[in-house]
Amino acid sequence: MPDDDPYNALEDGDPDDVVQLTRAQVAEMRSKARNDSAAKTRRTQKAEDEAEAERVAAIADRRELAFLKAGLSAEDLESPVGKLFARTYDGELTPEALKSAAAELGLMEPTGTATDEEKGATEERRDLAAGANAPDGTEASTVDPRDEAVNIAKTALEDGASENEALSLAFRRIHNAATDGDERTMWKQVPV
Repeated sequence: MPDDDPYNALEDGDPDDVVQLTRAQVAEMRSKARNDSAAKTRRTQKAEDEAEAERVAAIADRRELAFLKAGLSAEDLESPVGKLFARTYDGELTPEALKSAAAELGLMEPTGTATDEEKGATEERRDLAAGANAPDGTEASTVDPRDEAVNIAKTALEDGASENEALSLAFRRIHNAATDGDERTMWKQVPV
């Protein structure tokens, strides 16, 4: 069987058969290696994508649990302000920090009780936002809180604040105006 052995081809004096056979084998090996490598890459990418999806879901679950432990109900988190709060809150996920931030936005009652003076001040702010005159006889602000929010965000960015911090300050201004009863901050639902 010396004819079947490619190494004997050199001894027989026909090196072309050996080179062609070797090139064909190399080409086949390269093709197989490429296919194996591509399949492995696809499997690895799929596994990485699944792991990332699980990681994101775990983070979302931890955040939701922290919000619920802080006393925010599912209904609170489904309101427009609640949805925005849940998406943009980037502070500590401790119940105390969440309660404080949620109370600032009016999603829950502050942990301390309001005095009669504070309640009166809140009512006064609501009246002013609705367009009533101030107790000293001056007129309420005619500047739109949305414009103020934009200016607040621009100033914060110019002062070196991050985009999230600037947006948080702007949102806080709009939210405060809305909780004070300023109808300019309310969205009108348009029939579709």
